[in-house]
Amino acid sequence: MVEKGVYTIQKMNQLLADGNLSGVYLFHGPEEYFKDFYCNKIKEKSVGEDVLNYTKYTTKTDPVDIIEICNGYPMFADFKMVVVCESEYFTGKNENEDLIKFVSSVPETTILVFRESKVDKRSKLYKAIESYGVVFNCERQKPEMITKLLAKVAKSKKRGITQEAAQLMIMGIGSDMERLLSELEKLVLLTAQDEVINEEHVRETCALSLGSKIWDLTDAIASGNKEKAFVYLKALLDAREPAEMILFSITKNFINLYNAKSLHDQGKNYSQIASIMGSPEFVARKACQQASRLSLKTLSDKIEYCLDMDERSKTGRINTVRALELIVSL
Repeated sequence: MVEKGVYTIQKMNQLLADGNLSGVYLFHGPEEYFKDFYCNKIKEKSVGEDVLNYTKYTTKTDPVDIIEICNGYPMFADFKMVVVCESEYFTGKNENEDLIKFVSSVPETTILVFRESKVDKRSKLYKAIESYGVVFNCERQKPEMITKLLAKVAKSKKRGITQEAAQLMIMGIGSDMERLLSELEKLVLLTAQDEVINEEHVRETCALSLGSKIWDLTDAIASGNKEKAFVYLKALLDAREPAEMILFSITKNFINLYNAKSLHDQGKNYSQIASIMGSPEFVARKACQQASRLSLKTLSDKIEYCLDMDERSKTGRINTVRALELIVSL
């Protein structure tokens, strides 16, 4: 008997391990990776490649059709699986009473899965599945969990990945697992079996955001490595990143470094700093490490200089690229 209610990742994994998969499921939320992962795992363990006993609706479907196909017996098999995508029956409006009643009596030989982007938890259908089936919120995961997932996938591809490389991917790509896994696939193709993917691999291969590249630039500035700073600046300009946006991002990053150092000097730990700054803990740690090379006075001076260069460039007294060159030469 499958336990009913809202599931965590750990409970979902245990459910798959136990293999008792009949009933009704609701996978909802923004993370497509987990919807794909758990739908595919349930399919693999129940009907496999049996097309006769697998039905997937990708457009809004009449509840009568859903109920009818679920009530049918599997063809020469133990189970049949029905997947309903973006049904629009979880909005709380125009709810179908027959479908709401049906989820309490899904045949033991049927696996019914609803796959939704948005649901209203106050809707009757949501509450019915919460009472009689399994509900799993496929939400964006915290960086620590994403790092573990990337390491697990890399290992399955006979590769390693450093924690720093995984964190750089998260910082530069975001928390969308589909995008991260797509970039990881590129890294796998461009590395040899048993090779460990590092930060340099990520910088050379992945489509990283401006923000992550600014970290490298400000790190070089903070460490006094002017040569490296100019290399990073040239790379950003060659990539046609707007000079104004680069200047804004450098200023913002120095402000973040100042805030991180100030909080750290007050005795706050990385977790507390991350909470106050609204960032992942590894970002707070990285900010503190960068800021440790400079005093609060030096950081304050750099912020003032960046703001002055920004004001001068906006009033036409200096070219923005020239302003950036002056900043990295500090």
